[in-house]
Amino acid sequence: MSNKNHYVDKKRLHEEIVKHLERVKIAEESGKPLPIPNDYIGRSIIDIANGIAKRYNFRGYSWLDEMIGDGIVAAVQAIEKYNPERSNNPYGYFTQAIVWSFLGRLKKENIRKERELDYMRNVLVDFYVEGLDGEDHNLNREEVISMFEN
Repeated sequence: MSNKNHYVDKKRLHEEIVKHLERVKIAEESGKPLPIPNDYIGRSIIDIANGIAKRYNFRGYSWLDEMIGDGIVAAVQAIEKYNPERSNNPYGYFTQAIVWSFLGRLKKENIRKERELDYMRNVLVDFYVEGLDGEDHNLNREEVISMFEN
């Protein structure tokens, strides 16, 4: 570890990715299957995703595990796109990929949640106003809610 503030050694991660990209290049040139990133790269990506998930703006969501999974997938897909000539900070590179995937998951979940709420409102209104048989039953809101709880 480079220091107590970071759980991933940026320099070592950069070196490991450079080695991996060299293996990828050799495999592509020889027509062989692409190599799998080593354990250090994988563990680093997992640690970065879990660290980001602990930030105040991402804590507390019920779908946090899905966000972490999305972040890991996004970072793994971005490994071969990392350009060591442009940057020597893979920590920042993967952090950005993971944060964008977290934000994408939040957007999807908010859309899904809004659709569910709209559906529930429509069902409540239809049931409350017309009833299932088309007649007005004059149920009060508490009665309707108690029906959904049972």
